[in-house]
Amino acid sequence: MAKEVSVRLHEELERLETKRTKAQDELERTKRLLDESEDRRLSLQKEVNSVTSEVQYSTHRHVFCVLTL
Repeated sequence: MAKEVSVRLHEELERLETKRTKAQDELERTKRLLDESEDRRLSLQKEVNSVTSEVQYSTHRHVFCVLTL
């Protein structure tokens, strides 16, 4: 009887260890995806800032040209 309990506990421990390992792998994958998403977001933000600056410059230039006419 004690041996059966020991075997069941050992099997349960192995199952839990497998689940823990899978959860840890999933967490690492999710962290990687989050980092990649953040990198992409920052890149897109730089692009938006650049386009915004270009539009502002063009607008100011246009206004200046109109005022000097």
